[in-house]
Amino acid sequence: MAKAKTIKKKVHRWRGWVLTLLFVAITLQVGSAILLRAYQTSLSVQIQRTQRQISLMQTQNEALNVDIQRLSNYNRIVAMANEEGYSAVNQNVITIFSKTE
Repeated sequence: MAKAKTIKKKVHRWRGWVLTLLFVAITLQVGSAILLRAYQTSLSVQIQRTQRQISLMQTQNEALNVDIQRLSNYNRIVAMANEEGYSAVNQNVITIFSKTE
């Protein structure tokens, strides 16, 4: 009888490292995708808060500009001065208007 030959299978040690590296890479990719999505969501929330604050500030600025226009009316100031007993001396009064008025 002939001797039975045993064939030894070569064990590739690098195969284990490749599979481990592949698993780690896939895990990191999934983890980074989840973390980036969460970060993007938090940035979206911050943007919405900031836009809301900006619109609130713009509304307040518009209201303040209306108040400034109303309070800085020349006739109102003259009327208040007359009520307090002040009078305007025309020689000392200089009225300056801006180009936008």
